[in-house]
Formats: sequence, C-alpha cells, structure tokens
Amino acid sequence: MLRHYLKIAFRNLWKYKTQSLVSIFGLAFGLACLVFGGYWIHWETTYDSFFPDAQNIYILTQPYEDGQTNLIQFKTAQGVTAQIPELEQMSFVNLDLLDYFQIEEQPRLSMDFDMVDSSFLNLFRFEFVAGSAASFKHTPQSIILTQRTANKLFGNENPVGKQLKQITPQYFGNESVIKTHTIVAVIKDLPRHTNFNFELLINWSPVAENYPFNCVSFYKIHTDANIQSINNRLSGITFGEDAETGFSLTPLSGVRTAFHSWQMKYSLAFVRIFAIALLLACLGAVFNFISLNVHRTLNRNNEFNLRKTLGADKRRLVALYLWETAMPVVVAFLLSVIIVKALQVPFEWLSGVDMQDVAIAIVWSVGVCVLLVTVMYGIFRTGVFFRKRNRPSRYSAQRSLCTAQIIIASFLMMVALVSFRQMKFMVSADLGMKVDNVAMMYLGMMSSMETNPEPVKSRLAESPYISDVVIFPGNMINYPGAVSAIVSWSEHPEEATWRIYSIPDIHFFSFFDLRLLEGRLIDEHDVKKCVISETAARRMGENMIGQRLAMSGFELEITGVVKDIFGGSTHEPAPPVLFVSSLYASDEPEIFFIMPYMNHYYIKVLPENRTRATEHIRQVMQEFHADASSFT
Repeated sequence: MLRHYLKIAFRNLWKYKTQSLVSIFGLAFGLACLVFGGYWIHWETTYDSFFPDAQNIYILTQPYEDGQTNLIQFKTAQGVTAQIPELEQMSFVNLDLLDYFQIEEQPRLSMDFDMVDSSFLNLFRFEFVAGSAASFKHTPQSIILTQRTANKLFGNENPVGKQLKQITPQYFGNESVIKTHTIVAVIKDLPRHTNFNFELLINWSPVAENYPFNCVSFYKIHTDANIQSINNRLSGITFGEDAETGFSLTPLSGVRTAFHSWQMKYSLAFVRIFAIALLLACLGAVFNFISLNVHRTLNRNNEFNLRKTLGADKRRLVALYLWETAMPVVVAFLLSVIIVKALQVPFEWLSGVDMQDVAIAIVWSVGVCVLLVTVMYGIFRTGVFFRKRNRPSRYSAQRSLCTAQIIIASFLMMVALVSFRQMKFMVSADLGMKVDNVAMMYLGMMSSMETNPEPVKSRLAESPYISDVVIFPGNMINYPGAVSAIVSWSEHPEEATWRIYSIPDIHFFSFFDLRLLEGRLIDEHDVKKCVISETAARRMGENMIGQRLAMSGFELEITGVVKDIFGGSTHEPAPPVLFVSSLYASDEPEIFFIMPYMNHYYIKVLPENRTRATEHIRQVMQEFHADASSFT
C-alpha cells in the first residue's frame, strides 16, 4: 500500500511538475532564510547563555549623558549589595587585562587575563579538567588556566601546583614588575559565544588591595526577584560622587549589545531588520507552497470524488493526500539543508557568526515542515475539497492565500528598502574624515609599552610606497578610539561627559583631513588650548571660541570647531569630542600625557603599490616584535 501511495504521489507531482518545482524550490529557499535569519538574531542576543543561571546574572550599570557605563567603584558595588536584598551574590572583576607570563626560563608569552574575586566562581560555573573551584577560592594570587593555555604552556603535563611568573613591563624599557602565582586548576575552553576573553584567571581581593579603579560588578539575583522593581529602587540610590546618576542592572545577555557593540560587524537594529526580512521571505514561501498545493488539489476535485464513488474511503484519500504533501516538503527540507551548507561560509564571513551549531537552527525548519504538513492535512481532513460548490466559492481559499502573499511581499519590500537604505548609508555616510587608502597598524599592548613610537614611525616612513604616517592612541576607524572626560563650562556648571582625543602628533588634523568650521586648529605650542567637534559646539551654544572648559583640574581655551567624526557606527549620533595636544611623558602638570600601549600607527599607502606597502608594514611589525598585533 505504501509503495502504491508513493507511486501515485510521484505521478501527480510529475503531472504538475512546473507547480511542484516552484513550490519545492521556493519552500527550500524560505526554510534556508529562516535558518540564517533566526540563527543570526539568536547568536547576537544569547552571548554567555551557556552558563548555568545565566538568566539570573546581571551587571551594575550607571547612566551618563551619552549612554551608560559598566565600570563601578568597589565601595559603590558593595553599597548596592547592602541596600538591595534580592542580590544574592556579587563579584567584582577587572576584565580584559594583558601581561607577559613565563614558566621558569622559557620565553615569556603575552596573555589575556581577568582578575576575579573568590565569588566569581559562584556566579559563573566552569567545567574543571584539573583542580577545583575550592582550591582557587582559598588560595590568594592563585591562577586558573584554560585548557588551551595549559597545553600551550605545559603540553600534556599536569600544570596544577606549578609556578607562573607574571611580568608587567614598564614604559620604554624600564625594569618590569614581577609577581609569582600558583596554578591551582584548569578549566575547559569557553565557546566563542562569550564576552569573556581570558586565557587565565587570577584570584585577587579588591578589599585587601584597596583597589581604587573602577571595574565590572556582576550580581546574581534571586530567582523570584522582580528586576523592574529592583531597577526602580536602584535609580534612586546614590553614593558619593555618583549622587546624580543612579544605577540599573543589565542582564548578562544584553552586555554584548550594550557594551561590546563595537565588536559587532552590524548593529543589533540592522540584524533584527535583516532577520525580519528573511522571516517574511520564509512566510512568503510557505504561503506560496500552500497556495499552489490548494490550487493543484482543487483541480483534482473530480478525481477525488470519482475515487469515492469507486469505493475509496475518506481515510485512504487523506492518507494519499498526506503522502503527496509530505513528499515535496521533505524534498524541500533536504534542498534547504544543501543551501544552508553551501552558503554557510559566505554567511559566516558576512555576519561574523560561528555556525558550528547550525544543526540546532535546522531543527527550526523541521518544525515549520511538520507544521506545514499538519495544516495541509487538517485542511484536507475536513473534506472541503469533496464538497460541491459554485465557482466563486471554489476559489475563495486561493484568493485568501494570494492576498496573504501580496501583504507579505509588501512588507518584505518595505524591509528590504529599509535595509538597502541602511547599507547605503553605512557605505556612503560622511565620516568627517578621509580614511581612503589608510592602513592601521598596532604592535600589541606589550610591545607598544616597551617601544618608543618615533623609531617605528620613522621606519614606516622609509618606504616609497607609504606617503604619510601619524600616531594616535586608539583605534579610531573601526571603533571610537577615545576615552571619556568630564567637562563643564561657565554657562553649564553641571558636569557633562565628552570624548577626549589626546593627540601626540598635531599632524593628525591634516592627515585625516578634518574640516575646520570655525576658529583655528591647535599646534604643538597650545598646551592649554583645545578644539571641539560641532556636536560639542551645539551643546555649548553660540560664541564658544575663546571660552574655557574645565576638565579634571585643567582649564582649556577653545580655539576652533571641526566637523563631527564617526570613529564607530554611523547609526549612532556623533558624540561631543574634545581634541587636546598630548605628550608621552611630561613633568609639567598642564600638559596631558598618554600611555604608549595605546599607540596605533595610521599609514597612507599609495593605492597602486598597496601590496608592496603591506609587505613593508609587516616587516616593520616583525622588527619591533609585535605581539597580539593587528593590521587592517
């Protein structure tokens, strides 16, 4: 009987082969769209969700004028814990640090590490390969290695109980600071789907060290706690210098989009629009499949009635129809898997996601297929195709399905138009600076701390394929490379948060061709003067040239206004920016100084000799012992 059903199903599909091919390939494309769109939005919104109790872990944040910060003082974090009883655990963590580490007389290696207190392992549970959480908690200055780091340092040897030196270099070759730690445990490597970037963890006590700097504080809240109620109370809590701002809790799943969005290739809003477009494409394919299936079945109405007359019961007709519906759905599903696998690598390159768990996403399309077959089975099971009907009602179902397809197509066109305009804006938006044919070189934190930047700059400029070089302390092309500064002025006694661009090379303005709108630019003699962006000028009001800004005990005179620049996403409003002249070191308190480890080298290459310029840049990186370097 089964063989008979399959034969009839195949013959009918072949009879209406054009409709069958359109519906199968359309459904396969729609299912592939569902997988890609759903996986991308799921990837961006579920970072660190693999941790047990991740849904109950939050970080303390503090709003300011242009956003929010997750860096809080330790006393403030303790005070919040004391006032909010729903907070069960608190961990104060110093994230994303970098130092050299060395085993005995082996070469030193630069490694990323986090400094965590003893409560960290109560919030974040790791899978231990060797050692235990208890030994880490009860051993001050102890170290936990990831499995990859342990293999890199010790090979197959058990590292537990061994010593590891931490070497913190000082600027320009001064004597390094050395600490010795004991390795007490090894944990499994974290998946890529995490905001944590450590190779090892160091146990520390912010209380014992009286740590003065701001860090990230994680909290685990009670399962039954109302987060909205907690945030309402936090908004009214004040502690000393933080009296004007209040606080809030951000869920662990929202940390990436709130504080690590610069690591995302596209904004979350764009990802959502893209996912909606793919979802609409999937819905359009599903409705197209149903419409063609209904049309084909209606054309066979006489055939079904004849089969009933010849003795076929309704159950057998339903079984036959079920096979005829399930066959193209199964074929479409298999084709969608082939499409996903064929486009997986290009999609990963485009989106920046890692589709190692794509099988999970494919399960979603299985659910759609099952639902689709169930719906078609339900329609046929009701016997609507066997009833005699006049011509207008005969096509009512098709009209409804066509109307649904038109509505979905209209929404899809709208979403596609929005996505196109966003992409066009990203490509053609005025950045306020010229970055064409500009490469960026970074030697890494460790090498930059020990290397005088002027010889590096001179060595780069030796190439005839490089026309200009400038140094800036940060990545300002792909990321807003500036720190925040608290400023105030006479008409605005309240403090405001602006970005500060500390410029060791006044040639910076002409290198990036920043457009002067008013006044004049600063030069190397202007140690108490500054230039501001047009957004900063608008916030200050009219006639700002000659006015004075107060910042961290300094008074700076404004000499000019330049056009806004977009170092990060052009989808976000341009922040107010302050440009000041800086030096690497100075005994004069009125001169700003910058940390050498931040130095990035921006290089103008001749477009016709890009390959040779790239070879020279890489050679310079090798000469100056670049570590954890980047070149774009």
